[in-house]
Amino acid sequence: MKDYLKKHHLNLLVVAGFILGVAATLGSLQFDFMRRFLVPSSGNGVFSARSAAPAAAPSYAPIAAASPRSAQAPLPAATPDQSAEIAGTQAAVESYMRKYLPPGAALSVIEWRDFVISGDASAISLHYRVVKQNGDNVEARVRFIVQGGSVVTADVIAPPAPPIQSAAPPQAAPPPQAAAPPPQSNVIDHFTAPLQAAMNGPQMTMEPNNAYSLSQLDQAKQEAQLVHKPIGFIMVWGQFFDQPEGPRDTGSVSALVHFYQVFHQNLVLVFVRHESELALVPPAVKEGYGGPDEGGYAPNMAVTDATASEFIVEIPFKNLDAPGRDQLFAAGGHKIDQWLATHPTAMAIPASEGP
Repeated sequence: MKDYLKKHHLNLLVVAGFILGVAATLGSLQFDFMRRFLVPSSGNGVFSARSAAPAAAPSYAPIAAASPRSAQAPLPAATPDQSAEIAGTQAAVESYMRKYLPPGAALSVIEWRDFVISGDASAISLHYRVVKQNGDNVEARVRFIVQGGSVVTADVIAPPAPPIQSAAPPQAAPPPQAAAPPPQSNVIDHFTAPLQAAMNGPQMTMEPNNAYSLSQLDQAKQEAQLVHKPIGFIMVWGQFFDQPEGPRDTGSVSALVHFYQVFHQNLVLVFVRHESELALVPPAVKEGYGGPDEGGYAPNMAVTDATASEFIVEIPFKNLDAPGRDQLFAAGGHKIDQWLATHPTAMAIPASEGP
């Protein structure tokens, strides 16, 4: 074998070189084919197709906030032991709101906030939107108090956003009006904002405990003097209570809801029963009830200072519809503001000298 290799080694080297050259060429071609298949210059290879394709949108992508299916905003910093109370309060409020929606209207929850609980009562603020059947959208923020699984108080705490009107043909601009004189610098407007809020206020079921009774007058005067607010004595009949009604309807029940939503934030309210208590009111209240502005219909309201000793203004109902009541309430509120400008403690005389 050695002799054979020595004799033919040159020939063997030539053959081996030829075989290696062929193998290298075939290997290069195979690599180039695989490279072109996987990542070709045209961009159609397996790897290039996968790397260039956009990732599919996840099925759990969040829904836009404007969607009617959007989730309710979470309450801030709720402790675990409050979760059941929060859920129960929200459920009671939503049930209350849906019960009194206008026909064909839809309710959309925008935000829950400011949950508190005390004993068997809880409170929560709701920012909501109502889409009416005619296409108008109305927003408002309301503070609800829930007790025993039911809403007992619903207070408008911020003027609602103006309604978004459906498309309508353009109208001519109104003629220019003379600029109103600037208000007196010492007169603070307490009633325009709640009056505007009540224009889209929620329905309510008025209850006797929404205000002090006449038998609780001493307590009402103590609160009024403490918070520096006048007292509003609202003349009512018993049949005005326990009936759901909104502030924009006609009739006495709606007028009582209207009175409450406009005035309860800036006055301490007392209900006076027409059936049995008219003769028991303080002289300052009798001055309003017996005066020329009483209007002949209940409810109506006599406003006094925080000691119930000085008459300020009588605000009637006069059996008017909601726009008519708006004008009466605005005029009455302005008189109260003017009086408060010279009586910032809401008392005509120092509390120590009062009755």
